[in-house]
Amino acid sequence: MVPVAADTSALAALRAAGVLLMASCENGVCGTCECGILEGQPIHRDAVLSKDARTHRFIPCVLRATGVLRLDL
Repeated sequence: MVPVAADTSALAALRAAGVLLMASCENGVCGTCECGILEGQPIHRDAVLSKDARTHRFIPCVLRATGVLRLDL
């Protein structure tokens, strides 16, 4: 499990934990860091994913969550 502080992006927390993820803009507009969600309630703040994709994908550079997310990296 990788904890993510309220003032940190999921991307930054994952990188700090040693998970290598590609990223480009880190503002939620390019989609380079897109990953899968296996379970949990994400709060999407990106400008990339379609409504359908938001049910199972996320953009970790700007994502927040209510509780724990299980990811498909």
